[in-house]
Amino acid sequence: EDPMEQTHWWGTLGVDRTHADAALSQWFGGLSFLRPSDLGTSATIEGLTALWWVAWVFDATASVSWTADSNAGSLRSAWAPHSGQVELEFDRIVVGASRGLSVAETSGLMPGYSLSEGSSQAPESEDAIVEQFDVQRSEARGRILDVASAVAASRIEAGHIPGSRFRNVNVELTLRGLRTRRCAFPAYVLAYRYRGTLYRAVINGQDASYVIGKAPYSFWKIGGLVLGGIGLLAAIAAVLGN
Repeated sequence: EDPMEQTHWWGTLGVDRTHADAALSQWFGGLSFLRPSDLGTSATIEGLTALWWVAWVFDATASVSWTADSNAGSLRSAWAPHSGQVELEFDRIVVGASRGLSVAETSGLMPGYSLSEGSSQAPESEDAIVEQFDVQRSEARGRILDVASAVAASRIEAGHIPGSRFRNVNVELTLRGLRTRRCAFPAYVLAYRYRGTLYRAVINGQDASYVIGKAPYSFWKIGGLVLGGIGLLAAIAAVLGN
């Protein structure tokens, strides 16, 4: 049998729509200087939808064998081969399966969720979108192994390969004690319009301080910085010329 994956845990929606609107305003205020000054007052909200997006969350221990080239011990050549074995622990590694949110959005929201704030019962809401897994068990295992391999390679590069430059990093791993949870996490998908252009922001449904979205830049401010930089370089050149 190769059954379709089914959600077993749904996170509790702890942020209401009023707080989601307020979170967007706070997010506007925390953006960089290069954003329009009137973004918070001129942007108009055109849609706000509650969404439960799906993901696998897994814990495991891995025996990892790795090979790589680095500049350590390279002597007269640019690279030298290295290899090793290491035990790694994976804790709360998220493998997104959402069709509505991007990997960048789900990764940015994930730190604000608590796996203790949820239920085994699906949420009942007529105006919310509750995603379902659309892959079979065999494909799910492949996705989890791919993410585990990528995380392992990143950790190997960060602390196990000698030297400061790497290439051809390869890992082979065996997972033990794999525990996988099929989860749905709450969020708000919010559409807003600024000067005729539509943008999107996603707000964590448990901790509204986590907001991931796109916002316009002020070309006037960017132009002013560029002109200011040119003027400064011209002044420095004039001083050096004298």
